[in-house]
Formats: sequence, C-alpha cells, structure tokens
Amino acid sequence: MRQCPPPIAEPVRCNSPYIPRYGSIDNLRLDYNIGTSVRITCDNSTDSYSLRCHSDGFWTGSVLSCPAPVEAPEKCSAPYVPRYATIQDLRMSYDFNEIITVTCDNSTTQFTLMCHTHGLWSGPVVSCPEPYRPPTKCNAPSIPRYSKISARNLETSYDLGARVNVRCDNSSVRFALRCRTGGLWEGQVQACPTPVEKPIRCNSPYIPKYGSIDNLSLDYNVGDSVRITCDNSTDSYNLRCNSDGFWTGSVLSCPAPIEAPENCSAPYVSRYATIQDLKMSYDFNERITVTCDNSTTQFTLRCHTHGLWNGPVVSCPEPYRPPVQCSAPYVPRYATIKDLRMSYDFNERITVTCDNSTTQFTLMCHTHGLWSGPVVSCPEPYRPPVKCNAPYVPRYATIQNFQMSYDYSDIITVTCDGSSTQFILQCDTNGLWKGQAVSCPEPPQVPRQCNAPAIPRYSGIEGQQLAYNANDEVIVSCDGGSSQFTLRCNNDGIWTGPNIACPAPDPGASHQTFCSAPVIPSHSTNQNLRLSYKPSDRVNVTCNEDHSSFLLVCREGLWIGQNIVCKEPDVECNPPIIPAVSSVENLRPRYKVGDEVNVTCNGDSDWFIWECHRDGKWRGRAIDCPIPRPSLGHVSPVPGNTADRKAEESRGFLTTALLVTATIIFVLVLMSMAGFSIFVKRRVHSSSNEYLHDKDRGPLPDVPSGYAGYIAGDKSLYTEPYLKPDRNTHNYEDYDTPR
Repeated sequence: MRQCPPPIAEPVRCNSPYIPRYGSIDNLRLDYNIGTSVRITCDNSTDSYSLRCHSDGFWTGSVLSCPAPVEAPEKCSAPYVPRYATIQDLRMSYDFNEIITVTCDNSTTQFTLMCHTHGLWSGPVVSCPEPYRPPTKCNAPSIPRYSKISARNLETSYDLGARVNVRCDNSSVRFALRCRTGGLWEGQVQACPTPVEKPIRCNSPYIPKYGSIDNLSLDYNVGDSVRITCDNSTDSYNLRCNSDGFWTGSVLSCPAPIEAPENCSAPYVSRYATIQDLKMSYDFNERITVTCDNSTTQFTLRCHTHGLWNGPVVSCPEPYRPPVQCSAPYVPRYATIKDLRMSYDFNERITVTCDNSTTQFTLMCHTHGLWSGPVVSCPEPYRPPVKCNAPYVPRYATIQNFQMSYDYSDIITVTCDGSSTQFILQCDTNGLWKGQAVSCPEPPQVPRQCNAPAIPRYSGIEGQQLAYNANDEVIVSCDGGSSQFTLRCNNDGIWTGPNIACPAPDPGASHQTFCSAPVIPSHSTNQNLRLSYKPSDRVNVTCNEDHSSFLLVCREGLWIGQNIVCKEPDVECNPPIIPAVSSVENLRPRYKVGDEVNVTCNGDSDWFIWECHRDGKWRGRAIDCPIPRPSLGHVSPVPGNTADRKAEESRGFLTTALLVTATIIFVLVLMSMAGFSIFVKRRVHSSSNEYLHDKDRGPLPDVPSGYAGYIAGDKSLYTEPYLKPDRNTHNYEDYDTPR
C-alpha cells in the first residue's frame, strides 16, 4: 500500500505582481486577496494597466512594457501639421517656448502651437476642412411645370457644356439650359401656361423591387387607393391618387428574398463545454444538449429557421488547476533580475540586484505559485549634475586641452586631424552638448609597428620582441598541448588572427599566479616598475601629458582595473634640412604643428615656404636655388670666404667626434645589459636550484629576449592596454585579446 499526498489547497492570495522596469505601483504589498485589483503606471509616460488577483493565485490582465526615461531635449522637432494646413517657414527644429502658427488652407482658421518641455508641442489639435473640389458635371436640371425636354429621356447628370432644350406643353415657348463650370445650369427659365383642364387620373404607381400590388390598372381615378405589399416580409404601405394626378403616401424599400437553408451547421459551443456526438450539420428543429465540463449545468439548442440556432447562451466556469509554477515576480523600482522569465518551477530561486548599489535579495517560488522572501527597496539612480561629460568626438578629430567634465556654457573647439576643418561645441543647461556635428575624413594611413601582442593564458611566443613591423607574423603555442595559431601585424599597428583559448595546464603542476609587467599605453609611466608582481600588488600608471592616474591590481596572474587612455603629446618638427645654397632666419631647435619657415636662396630673391605637419615632417615646394659660379682665383666650389670654410671644417670634425663617442657608449650599454641578462638566467637556472627570491614577491621570471631595452628603462614594454575586466566592477571597459 502507498500513501497518497493530500490535495493542494486552493490559494486564497496572490503574491506581489511583476512590475516592469520603469514602472510603479502604489501601496505595494507582499500578498493580495482574491479579486483585488492593482494599477501599474509607467514612470515616463501616461501608459498604465490593471491586474486582478485570480482565484488560482495568478494575476490576470495585459502587461505593458514601460519606456526607459528620456532626457528632456532642448528643442522640438518639426510638429505634426494636419491635412490641408500650412506652417510658414517650416523648420526641422525649434527652440523651447518658440511659437508657430498653423493656418488652414481653405479657411481663415488658425491655431498656435508652442514648443513645450521634453520636446513636445502644446496647443489645440485642429482639423482643417478638405479643399472644395468643383464638380465636373451638372445634376438633372429643374424644369418648370407643364413642360418637358426635347430629348427622349431626362438624364441624372450632364457633362460640362451640355445643353438641354425645354419646351412648354401647351404653347410654343422654348428655352435652353447649359451646364457650366461649378456644376450649375445657366439660361433663362420661363413659366409655362396651365393646360386646359381635362379629366385628371393617376397612372400606375411605382412598385418597388420585390413588391406586389393587387388588381393593377393602367390608370386610377382621383381618390383611389392601392396597397403595395413586400414579397418577403409583412411590410406594406398605401398610396392614394391625388387631385393633381400624383400619388401620395410613404414608399418603402422591400428586402430581397432570402433562401432558407435546410440544415444548421455545428453550433458555437462556449469554452469549457461539450456536445455529445457533435456533427457538422443538423436538420431543421433538431435539438442538442450542451453540458459544462466542470459542473452539472446543461442547456438545449434547437435548429431554427434560416439555419440559426435558438436557445440560451450559457457561460461555463473555467476548471480549477492548482499552479505548479510561479509567474514572473515583482521587481522593485531600480532593480534587475538576470535572465528574467515569465514562469519558474516550484522551489526555484532567483536573485534580485539593485541597479545602483551592491544590495541583493533572494526570492523562492513557493506553494500555490506564490513567491516568498523579502521585498527590498533599491535607491534611485544617480542624477547627473548640470555639468557636461566629455563630448563625443568624431573619428579622426582632436580636442585641445581635453577634460573629463565641463561647466555650463564652456566652449570647446574640435579640429579634424587630416584637414583644417573646425567646429564649436557648447555645454548646455541639461548637461548636453550643443553645436554642429561634423564628420572628419580619414587621414592618410602611415604603416605602423605593432607592440608585443597580447596572447591567451597558458600560451607563449618564441623569440618575443618589443616591436614588430607591418606584415610580421608570430606563432603562439599553447603550453598544455600542441595547439598553435598565427598572429599578423597589419598596417594599422594591430594584430589580426584567430582568437583561441588555451587549456589550463595539469592541475598537479604548480600554478603561477604572479603577474608580469603590466600593459601600459604610450605616453604613460608605471610607478614601481618590476618584472614580476605577487597577487594583490597594485600599480599606479600616470599619463605623461595630463597626469591622470589609473590603478591596476594583480589577480590570478592578470591585471584588473580601469582602461588606461592617455593623451598623445603634441607632435613637433625638427629644424628643416635645407640645401647649402639657401638659409632660414631665426632657426629654432623645435617647431609646433602649423609653424612655417621661409627658405631663401643665397644671393637671390627666390624664397619658399615650408610648413610643419602632424607627422613631424616638413612639407612645401621643392627648393631650387641656383649654384653660384666661383670668380677667377677661387678654388672652393662652395660660396663663402676662407674663414667660413675653416669654421665649417671645425664643426664637421666636432660632429664626427661626437658621433664616434655616442657609438662607443651605446655598445658599452648593450654589453652591460647582455651581461646582466646572462647573470639573471644563470642565477635562476643554477643546478643547486638557488632562485633569486623575495619573500613578498616570489621568484623573478626569466628575462625574455628583446627585453634588454626595457630593463634599461629606455623602452616601454607595451603600448596598448588589454585588461581583463573585474567581475565585480561594471563601470570599466572590458578588454581581452586583441582581434
């Protein structure tokens, strides 16, 4: 024998309803009685909807999606103009409080619209009349009594310019009518004399379609009456012959006959009801019994005339089914549920997270489809100050003295990199930038070098270098297998190739959690620079230009922190190299971008202008100066006196000596760094396993080939950041292996 579980009790309450994001409910409770209704209103619109607590513990009603909040725009777009109306000097946008007048095209009606808050127009909505279209035909003309038209039959309409000749019955009077523009008849209408009286009778009356008259005659005496009866109904009406020979009375329109069907089709059966032995058709007067599925209620239907069913319309109750799932729970304002679904299984748990804090709480799907758990109120999102954030800068453009925020009414100038195009942006009251949006052309591409590539975890590169030329390729090998893939340096200084993840090494092997030197961008400095860092070590990276500081933390062998973006220093030009037969006045050691110099030919009036460009190079017309011929007695082909030549020879000797000295120093430095590298490797790989050890940092790693310049401090290890995001930090940009 088995023990059966007790039946599930019918729920007597509903849990808190699901509230869509950006929606609100007044007086929220954890549960509600059956039959209770609540109203949910969207925060940022007038949309709302009602939900009702049903007998099965679920909410019924239509659920709306509420729009996200929209920042109030500073302007209104062009308003809706009703049909057959006009706005003078219509524009695509209008300022706040600006007023425009809308005029109907075919009347003097006018109404005013004003640009209101949130970019919406306020004012009346007026419908303008459709413009009058002149008729292209004339209706049948009205002709005087005791007259007729010359044509055989009077027509219901006539084309423009058509003529109708009218002739009196009892005289020779005639006149013509003409259909003119506007659908009006023109002409002189004359009265026709009354004819000599004759015995007055009525002709046969008009009988409508599907109507009949008894004892029809061709004429009737004055005072005679006739009765006209509709063939397919009991409707009828009387006509009487009047003294003027016309019939008087009400004329009815008779309905067309309807063929009565012989059978009835299968009847409509209300929901949750059943008909035994249901057929597709039933004979006249045949009866059927309809039974409700969940009660003893029954009712009878009978096949009536014209194939219609006769009988009561009964609504059957919906069968009760105890819920085995929970509907989507109530989500408080400013909170989010990850992977929200419309239903959840019994005992399933979900976590609700506040959008603007670390607060979390858990709800569990309980019996009868009700949620159990706390209801936590989440804080309102942070309202931005009246300042403006750094503006959007189009691609290939630059802002001088770039800041992260600007005060109201601050003005900045954006300059295109590849041209002299500039445009102005101004910080508005709403923290929005106002001004023209300009697209800058792409500057000519200059082949760049690639820095050492970022490679996946548990992988390595043989013979890694600090820099690679365009089209160079490297092979990345996974540590724990034979997988390999190739990366290629393209002309933009970016590595291209597949994105492959390498498997973790054998868990039995020692797991390296130390971090190598962090990746920092160009034009920045790493404080406390080392080759190895222990977990939780922190590094401050400072930009060279604006001194912005960024914090990186070593975690599980990877650096976690904010994306580092440093401003590039202004490019300058060295003094221009010019021919010996020319000169430049006031020569300086450095020149800024846009500076110009005048190159003048010696002993001649010709001169040339050169300009310092963004790539640090001089551009201008080629210098073509004439070489002066020496006078008789001169031996030197170069202009100038003997003293000048001696001075130039002295400067040449001095330059040669300095170059030789610099070369010797450079060779000595390289030899010192190589010796240091060999010394470190021998200490690390000594047979006695004696490692260079720091009790806080752990063992120092090998110095890879090509890192000598980095150790000496005259090179940056990397130039582009590729940081793995912190799982608990969502406001940082995420970087991974470059694609």
